[in-house]
Amino acid sequence: MTLQNNKELLPVIQKIGCLYLCLVRMVELETNTDISTTDINSIWLEAKEKNYVSDKNDIVDPDRIIRLLAAETTNPELRLAQVGILTPKGPTFWLWAKRGNNINYIYCIEKVKTSGPVGTHFRLCNMDRELIFDSYSFK
Repeated sequence: MTLQNNKELLPVIQKIGCLYLCLVRMVELETNTDISTTDINSIWLEAKEKNYVSDKNDIVDPDRIIRLLAAETTNPELRLAQVGILTPKGPTFWLWAKRGNNINYIYCIEKVKTSGPVGTHFRLCNMDRELIFDSYSFK
C-alpha cells in the first residue's frame, strides 16, 4: 500500500494522485499484491501515453488503468469495472450494469470536498461507504 505523500512517487501523483491510488489499492486488495512505487509511476506514465489519463491529469478510463495495474500482479487477467456513480439521490448504475438486475459491487470511490487548493479528494470505501483506504497520511 503506497500513500500519496510517498517521496518515491512522481510529483504529479503526490499532488493529485488520490483517485489513481484508489485504483492501485483496489487491484492490490483483489490480487493480494503490493504494487511497487516504481510500477505505480511507470503505469501512470503509460496511462498518460495511452490517454487513459488526460493532459490535465484527469482519470478518463479507470477500467483500462486497472488492467495495466493488474498486469503487474499475480492475477494479470483481473477485470474490475466501474458500474455507476453515487449521486445525492443514491447509486446510479450504467445501463449495461443494470441488464443483469442484480448489481453487486465491492468498492465505492468516495469524492469528498477539502479546503486545500484542489478542493476535492478521493477515498476508497466499501459499498456501505465505510473507509477502506485513504491515500493521504497526515503523519
